[in-house]
Amino acid sequence: MEEILRTNLQNWAYVTPDFTNPVKIRRFDDGNKKYKQYDNSWIIFGRWEGKVAIFNEFDQKITIMSISDWKVCSTTT
Repeated sequence: MEEILRTNLQNWAYVTPDFTNPVKIRRFDDGNKKYKQYDNSWIIFGRWEGKVAIFNEFDQKITIMSISDWKVCSTTT
């Protein structure tokens, strides 16, 4: 995942994926509606200026390279 950030999203900070703290998307819009079909459990792997990069907890090939931080929340809330 770190390589994805380096290749596609320069200036982003890589975050070590924390599988014990998945997030869910609470607002699917701005081109992210296509991801609503997948299990709504995501792992953050990058941060930059109020945005996060995430991959699906169950299929790591499914990535959202940029979504506003406020559109995701902890799965425990």
